[in-house]
Amino acid sequence: MTTTTMVLGSHFAVLDPLTGDGALVLPHPDRDLALVDGEPTLNHADLVAALDRLDALGWELSRGEDYVPGSWVSDACLEGWTLDGRPLVGLYGREPVHADLTLSERVEAFEEVRRLAGVVEVA
Repeated sequence: MTTTTMVLGSHFAVLDPLTGDGALVLPHPDRDLALVDGEPTLNHADLVAALDRLDALGWELSRGEDYVPGSWVSDACLEGWTLDGRPLVGLYGREPVHADLTLSERVEAFEEVRRLAGVVEVA
């Protein structure tokens, strides 16, 4: 397994282009900043930019098929939390190098990406 870690503003992604498994760690929700009432928060704007960048690289959310670009990630997309309370969403690569993995290889890739992302609690 070959993973890549990308810092995307206040988010970071752990991606495995060989298996197409990935995770995006969001910033801690208690550290968000609303610049103007009723407008998207700083974390929200940063998330949109991160998802746009990942989309350009062939990655998208693995849950939440109803996700609309520019909107916040719903709780349905959450896959876990890091030790310091940051939420994590799953990603998948649209064109993995090895698309036909065995179930055990798939589980191993999934667990390794989550381990590297620092997941301690699964949703």
